[in-house]
Amino acid sequence: MDSGDSKKPQTDDDDRKVMTGTVETSQNTNLKYFHDAIIQGKKLKAYIDLGSQCVMMKESCAKELGLEYSPLDKPIVIRGFGQGLAKAIGKLTTEIKIDEAVALTEILVVPDNFQEIPLLVGQPFTDQDHIVIIRRGNALRIFEDNEVDKTSLSNLTIPELPHPKVSLWAKDADIIPSNFVGFVKAYTPCKIDVDLYVEKRTEFDTCIPRCIIKLNDVGETQIPILNLSNRDIAIKKGQRMIRADVCTEDGREIGVNTIECAHDSRDQFQNLNIGESIDDENREKLKDILRNYEDCFATDMHDLGTTESVQCKIETTMEEPITYRPYRLSYKEREEVREIVDDLKGAGTIVDSTSPYASPILVVRKKDGGVRLCIHYRGLNKITKKMSYPLSLIDDQLERLSGKVYFTTIDMMSALI
Repeated sequence: MDSGDSKKPQTDDDDRKVMTGTVETSQNTNLKYFHDAIIQGKKLKAYIDLGSQCVMMKESCAKELGLEYSPLDKPIVIRGFGQGLAKAIGKLTTEIKIDEAVALTEILVVPDNFQEIPLLVGQPFTDQDHIVIIRRGNALRIFEDNEVDKTSLSNLTIPELPHPKVSLWAKDADIIPSNFVGFVKAYTPCKIDVDLYVEKRTEFDTCIPRCIIKLNDVGETQIPILNLSNRDIAIKKGQRMIRADVCTEDGREIGVNTIECAHDSRDQFQNLNIGESIDDENREKLKDILRNYEDCFATDMHDLGTTESVQCKIETTMEEPITYRPYRLSYKEREEVREIVDDLKGAGTIVDSTSPYASPILVVRKKDGGVRLCIHYRGLNKITKKMSYPLSLIDDQLERLSGKVYFTTIDMMSALI
């Protein structure tokens, strides 16, 4: 893909151009697209690129496998993202086996410096009639089905996919003393007797170590939590603690095809506002998808979390700090503010501060009768240096919406991302 101001290299008029993407092997978010491929009985690493118009192999890899490739009838120019243009060295045709699928495929041989991965698998393999690809969450499976009706997939036999992650919530309120390892009782509405794998999670002053925990037959377990701070940390009843994977043995899934969950009050997707035109079957499918990706939605402050990817630094035009006296609040409002502040501190969203800056707070009533805590930053905003950040034009965004049918919006909880 070329940027608008880049100069295009000169190529022959008869050159054939194909598009492909550049693969960085360090992209952990795309791990599901990395698979082992077998060619001529030998295994090599492959990346599944569903948008690539070709299948490409590094020249050194072709030589290691003893594959002979023929010269091209016409030059083929491959255009990648950020890598400019490259000409294929030659081509060959051979069988590629990935997962449970085998297909005779034409492969372009390219210079080693054009891609990091030995084999990039694109549409010449993935778009063949007998190839079926299923994606769910962080899993991708490739298999073949020669009997499938091309106009309907109702009779398609889908291989087993990994189980969705299991969410665990605190069963009771608890206190973890400072510099102490505590065990918090947790539960899940999924009534399954299995082992769960928990990946290490460090957040603020707490750490949940990488471990394997056992779920009993009523969906309860205990989660180890290390308090790294010098203060006690409160765990609230019903607070979401972690999402874990169902353990597998010998590379195979355990003998549970589906997990029936007894949806309780923690299921925020049970009472969705869904249009009447959607039938019951598709309603349940939508809810299942949302539950599978429930970590993308927040139901309270504890679900929001924070990020260490970026930091915000406020630069002012004067050194003298801005300080305001607090606004008067009624007794009821003070109690409500104290509860909100304790909730924000418990979630790690805010911390105690001794800063010389002070801005007053306001309590705003919401339509549902609840309260929203707002901070009056007008004085600070007046002396804050503006940050220059390129934003797209609203008119351009509206043009992109032309002709579209479905529109989505993202709502920020308590004005926090």
